[in-house]
Amino acid sequence: MKVKVSVFPYIKQAVAILIRRWMGLKNKKMDDSIAKKWRQLSGENHWKGLLDPLDIDLRRYMIHYGEMAQAAYDAFNTEKASKYAGSSRYAKADFFSKVGLENGNPFKYSVTKFLYATSKIDLPDAFIIKSFSREAWSRESNWIGYVAVATDEGKAVLGRRDIVIAWRGTVQTLEWVNDLEFILVPAPKVFGNNTDPKVHQGWYSIYTSEDPRSPFNKTSARNQVLSEVSRLVEKYKNEEISITVTGHSLGAAVATLNAVDIVANGYNKPTDPSLKACPVTAIVFASPRVGDINFEKVFSGYKDLKTIRVRNELDIVPNYPLIGYSDVGEELKIDTRKSMYLKSPGNPSSWHNLEAYLHGVAGTQGSRGGFKLEVNRDIALVNKTLDGLKDEYLIPVSWRVVQNKGPGAGASAAEMPLAAITNMATNIAKKTFIFKASIAQNFSFSSFTLFCVFVDREKALRRREREGLTLRNSGGVNALRRSGRLLRRDDECSAVAVRRHRGGGVIGGGVGPDLHDSDQDENKGPMRGASINTKNRE
Repeated sequence: MKVKVSVFPYIKQAVAILIRRWMGLKNKKMDDSIAKKWRQLSGENHWKGLLDPLDIDLRRYMIHYGEMAQAAYDAFNTEKASKYAGSSRYAKADFFSKVGLENGNPFKYSVTKFLYATSKIDLPDAFIIKSFSREAWSRESNWIGYVAVATDEGKAVLGRRDIVIAWRGTVQTLEWVNDLEFILVPAPKVFGNNTDPKVHQGWYSIYTSEDPRSPFNKTSARNQVLSEVSRLVEKYKNEEISITVTGHSLGAAVATLNAVDIVANGYNKPTDPSLKACPVTAIVFASPRVGDINFEKVFSGYKDLKTIRVRNELDIVPNYPLIGYSDVGEELKIDTRKSMYLKSPGNPSSWHNLEAYLHGVAGTQGSRGGFKLEVNRDIALVNKTLDGLKDEYLIPVSWRVVQNKGPGAGASAAEMPLAAITNMATNIAKKTFIFKASIAQNFSFSSFTLFCVFVDREKALRRREREGLTLRNSGGVNALRRSGRLLRRDDECSAVAVRRHRGGGVIGGGVGPDLHDSDQDENKGPMRGASINTKNRE
C-alpha cells in the first residue's frame, strides 16, 4: 500500500527557520553596528557625513530617543476631570512596558527617577495641567519627565551604560506660541556669575522653579535631575557612560538647558579626578530657540556637549522666538509633506506632532528629494493622536484610547468616539466588507485583533428580530452590539464592531454588554509595532 506524504509542511518549516535565523543575524548586525559606532552617532564629530544622506544607524538611533520622549506624552494624564491630572499614569517599575517600549525593543532601560516641575511666572495653560478635582494630587506641580539608565542587556546593545533624560512637551494646541512672552533673562543657576548668556524666561522658570507648598517641587526640576545624574555617574564610574537628553517642543527647550547645565557644572564627571567626563548629547525635536547669541557661543564652547535638532519644514515652533535668539548645535531638516502616506499638505498640528516627526526621520531622503521609509516603522503610529494618514490606509483617527478612561473621566463609554471608524465605514463600504488586522504592542503580535464588519442593514434588522439583538445609531451608521461576543459572519451586522481579542472588553461604546461600562480597551487602533498596510518596525 502506497502512502502519499506531502513534503510541503517540511519545506514550509525549513523556510520559517531560515527566515528566523536571517532576521536574527540582521538584528544582531544592526545592534553590533550601533554598539561599535555610538560615539559617532552621539555627535563626536558633529555628525559629519551622517546627515545627508541620513545614515541608517543614525535614523534608528534618533527614532529610539524620539520614542523615549514620546513615552513621556503617552504616560501623561491630561484628563482634568481626574484628580491625578498632570501626573504620570504609570509607575517607574513597569513604565516602559506600559508605553509599549519593552517587548521586542533591544534597547533596554529602567526608570530610576520621575521629574516634576512648576513655575514662578505665569505661563499659558498648555504648560501646566490642573485638575478640576478638589482632591487633586497637586495644584502646583506637573510630572514633566524621567531619568532612565540602560540595563546590562541594553548596555550590550548600546555599547555603553547610557543615562537618558526625557522631558515632556506641551500637550495642547499651538496657541501657546502666540500667548507666550519671549523675554531673555540671565541664567545664574546654570552659568554662575557669567551674565552674558541670556535664555528664555519661561524655559528657565520651568527648569529652575521650586514651590514649598508642593511635595513634588520642594526642589526644582533642575535639582531633581542633577542629583539623579550625579548619583548614576558615580554608581557607574568604572564603566563607559554616556548621557543623552531628549525632548520635543517645550521638552526640547528644557532638554537643551539641562544638557548645557550638566556639562557647565561638571555633573558628567565622577568625583574621582582621575576619571574622565562622559559625553553629553541632546537629541531634540521641534525645539523652540532657547537663548541669545551669547548663549549659543557658550554652548558651542563645551567639547563634551553635542546637540542635534530635528526640524520639520513647515513647523512654526522651531522659528520661535523670531528676534534676539540663536539656534544651537546641528540641524536635521525633514519635510513630512513629501511622505506619500500623509494627507497633504497637513496642518500646524500634524507638522509639529512628534510621531509625525519620527515618521519623517524614518523616510527623509535629504537633498536627494522624495521620501522612502528606510526604517520599518509602522505608519499607523502617525494617527495615534492625529488625523494625519490618508484615508486609504484604513487607520482610525486618534486611535489611542487610555484604558478605563470612561465615565471616570467625565463621560460615559457610550459617548466615546467611534466616529473615526464609522465615517470610514460609510466611505468605503455600501454592502459587505471584512477587514482583519493584527494589533500588537511593540513587536509582540498578541495584544488585539481589529475586526471591521460592514453588511446590509436589512439582514441585520431581520437577525435582530430573530435573536433579540440591540441596534443603535452611531453617526449615521448602525452599530450592532450583542452581549458577550462579536458577530463575525459577513451577513450578520450592520456597521463597525471593534472588540478585544483576548476577552470581552469593548472600546468606544457600541459593542458589548453595557454601553455605559467604563472598562474601555486601551486603543481604538494599531499600537506600536502594528502591521496594517505597511511593514512592521524592526
